[in-house]
Amino acid sequence: MFCSTIIPTIGRSELDRAVTSVLEQDFSAEPHEIIVVNDSGTLLPDAPWHGYENVTILNTNRYERCVARNAGAAAAQGRYLHFLDDDDWLEQGALQALWELSQQCNAAWLYGYTTLVTRDGTPIMTLKYGLDGRRGFVSTMAGELIPLQSSLIRSDAFHRVEGFDPTIVGPENIDLARRVLLYETLAETPQLISCVERGDLGSTTDVDRLGALLHRSRENVLTRSGVWRALRVSADNRPYWHGRIIILYLGSAAWNVRHRHFLTALGRAGFAGLSAVASLRYAVSRDFWHALIRPFRSPTFTQASRNHG
Repeated sequence: MFCSTIIPTIGRSELDRAVTSVLEQDFSAEPHEIIVVNDSGTLLPDAPWHGYENVTILNTNRYERCVARNAGAAAAQGRYLHFLDDDDWLEQGALQALWELSQQCNAAWLYGYTTLVTRDGTPIMTLKYGLDGRRGFVSTMAGELIPLQSSLIRSDAFHRVEGFDPTIVGPENIDLARRVLLYETLAETPQLISCVERGDLGSTTDVDRLGALLHRSRENVLTRSGVWRALRVSADNRPYWHGRIIILYLGSAAWNVRHRHFLTALGRAGFAGLSAVASLRYAVSRDFWHALIRPFRSPTFTQASRNHG
């Protein structure tokens, strides 16, 4: 089976649209399935798609979306896992484009373009990342978001990192990308894959905790072996990202001092110094200094905003 689309839901009315967008894909190269994980705590209302052979409904009991997604992934048969929220939808041709990409490479994370829309469906911007190979790791460590709705993640890579961390709810997609891309590569197709609703109304994300959870995710990844080398490889010959590595370690050192983890803080400061020495050849670059003195802003979101404006 090519892929399993896992849709966690709390019973929102948009669920029918999400499921239908997958069922109506013009894709026949390989079988694919849909697993709807009902985390509402009550039965879902009847819908025509309940009777489809390639649709499975699992019931969980309001354990939040990370647990619901992990439950769906445990039952999935596909080589790739696709996580679609119940208020978002796939564009026609999405599975075909991602299948074609899978035939061209062995990347563990396949993805394409994403259109962000308002709650009433008005387009806000289209995200085009241009990240391939190992380049995604340093970007996600800085805070870049690659939407799960437009991504396929190879099942073995997902389970290798033990799936979603249920203690990191909100930025769980960034956290998962960090852990997968530490070890694996990604590839992009120049095809619109999904439309993702954006807005606080109806959102289940606790925005007040996002910053703290992103810091926790970063610290969890930085404890793993080989991270510094992986960051350097991911930065490639791009001066900006070598500057961001220094800031990443300095920020971690400061965080650990505040939490009285002094030995860890010393080690992070050491890696910041090592990164600075290893990046001396980029000191003539304006981008390198921008990374050091300016707060991080997603290049993808910045460019998409300019194009939309």
